Amino acid sequence: LEYNNLGSSLDEVEAILKRHLDFEKSLMAQDKILKGFSDNADKLIANDHYDAKYIGERRKQVLGKRKAVKDRAFERKRLLQ
Repeated sequence: LEYNNLGSSLDEVEAILKRHLDFEKSLMAQDKILKGFSDNADKLIANDHYDAKYIGERRKQVLGKRKAVKDRAFERKRLLQ
């Protein structure tokens, strides 16, 4: 996503877009794992885990970074299309 080259020919753009779509599929496949992570954090917090505050903060960080990656991926896809 840090790669700013959008291609200089139609063939390059199509190849970059295909790789990007594959990347987006990987992101979507990981959503199930991330949901499990968040659900486990909820359970630990609900059960008054001794480090519940850290668990909540860490979950917020992870989900925030994930949202940022998805937002950048969406923007890059928009630019490629």
